[in-house]
Order: sequence, then structure tokens, then C-alpha cells
Amino acid sequence: MFSLKYRIRHSTHLVSLGGPGGLTLALLLQHNKIACTVFELDPSRETRSQGGSLDIQHNLGQEALRAAGEDVFAQFRKHMRVEGTAMKILNIKGDIVMDHVEEGEKAEKNPEIDRKVLRDILVDSVEPGSIKWGRKLVRVAPVANDKFDLHFADGVVEEGYDLVIGAEGTWSRVRPLLTDVKPYYSGITCLETRIEDVDTKFPDIGARVGRGSCCQFGESKGLMAQRNGDGSVRVYVMLRVPEDYLQTRGVDWENRELVVEELMKNEVKGWDEGGHEWLKRGGNFTVRPLYMLPVGVEWTTRSG
Repeated sequence: MFSLKYRIRHSTHLVSLGGPGGLTLALLLQHNKIACTVFELDPSRETRSQGGSLDIQHNLGQEALRAAGEDVFAQFRKHMRVEGTAMKILNIKGDIVMDHVEEGEKAEKNPEIDRKVLRDILVDSVEPGSIKWGRKLVRVAPVANDKFDLHFADGVVEEGYDLVIGAEGTWSRVRPLLTDVKPYYSGITCLETRIEDVDTKFPDIGARVGRGSCCQFGESKGLMAQRNGDGSVRVYVMLRVPEDYLQTRGVDWENRELVVEELMKNEVKGWDEGGHEWLKRGGNFTVRPLYMLPVGVEWTTRSG
């Protein structure tokens, strides 16, 4: 994830932004007696879904959590799901191509944890008052004496920060201070839906997905199902399509029935009925064209 390789002297003016990466860094700083503030876009921790689950590897994410304090690491251990490491791969006919299950210590090296659960652990662990909710950053402005002002969507300006750490994802407002390279469309668009209480309502789907993740691939497309700790399964439809795909198809993407009809008639036509059931039994779809930075992009270090 990251490592602290230098001592921060001006510790009273430091900002970290964003999700689990930014929160983990805030914990590491506070654990080392370095004050910091986290500005978060969401109005509260309950504002929106945090997505599915993350694998936290023993020599990467787990090391960061352990370094943030034994209490933090103990909470992670309490909520991690070693069974989530199971991976099944199917072809378009529904035949099992791979069915891999980790056991024991091997599974503990790469367990899953729900994003919401991990975020709650981190939010509950940072010092009270260090998270400023509902703050949408729009611009970072360099000012005199190597400091930075933060401009937010509500018109508020936070002045005089010595160090700004951007952990706010693809459309970062911090990154332009380091490079002119911009994210571009990856060629993949994702549609996400969620099946609740899957083992009770749809046991056949639960059995097909298994204890972890189940992926069905073919024809430059994929259906990916991931079991979460709350008894739900998240389903991701991954399509290699043009960037304007959503606009040109003429589909109301907020209408679940129309989306399912479009996918079954065109995108996964001829795939087995088990995959179709994933689409039929989910809720509304969230549509996400996926953007990325060029592989290997680098930038020159800038003070602050």
C-alpha cells in the first residue's frame, strides 16, 4: 500500500482524502503521533453502498493494518472471511473450468472483508473529529511558502496545508499537481446488481456461486458473482464495449427489467440459464464505465 520513509515535521497541517487507503494512512499517521485531517465526500458513513469485498493480502494490506495498531488489526481479524478466497470459473455453458478453495493458514494470507465493514473499522479507529464529512474537493491551489489551499464545492477554503495526500481515486483533484496525464476509458463497462439473502431466497444461485467468487467468461464478456458477509451476492456484468455504449443502445439503464432484457437478448444470449438467473434475481443496476491511467505512469516528486 504505502510506507512512511520520512519524518513529517509540520504535523498540524496535513490532509488525506478518500476511502480505505486514505483512512488507513490517517491511522498510521495518528499511531505515530502525527496529526491529520481526512476530508470525505460522503455526508456520512451510511450515505451509499461501499461495494463488494476486498482481499487484504498478508504482506501488503495486512501489514498496513497491523502497523496502525493491534486493536485495528484485531478488528480486521475478527471480521475477515477466509472462506471468501474460494474461486470458481465457468464457461458460457455453465461447465466448471476451475474450482479452487484455500484452507487454513494459506487462506488467512489473502482473506476477504466487506468494504463497508473495513471502512467502519477504520472510521471507528481514527481520532474523533479528524474526519470532515460531506466535503467535496474541487481544487488544490499552491500558495506562498510551499503551502496549499483546499477549495471545496460548498465554497469553503481550507488554508495553509503543508502536506496534501490525495487518496480520492480515478478523478483525483490532487494528481493534476503532479502530472498532466488523465484517466482514459479502459474499454470495459461494468453493470452491477445485488441479490439479497441469496441462500434463503435462491439456494441454487448460492450453491452455484459457492463460498467466495464465481466467474463466467466468454466472448470478451464476463459475469462475476461475489459473496459478501451480509448474506448477499454482488453480480458484475463486464462488457468490452465502446465508450458511448450506454448512449447508443437506447436503453433506460435505471429500469431493471429493460436492462435484464437487453443483456439476455444481446450480451449473454446463448449463455446457460444459471448465469441468466443472476441477472433476473438482482435489484437495480449501477452502470460504471471503467477508466484507468496508462500502465507505468510516473511523476516527479513535488514537495508537499
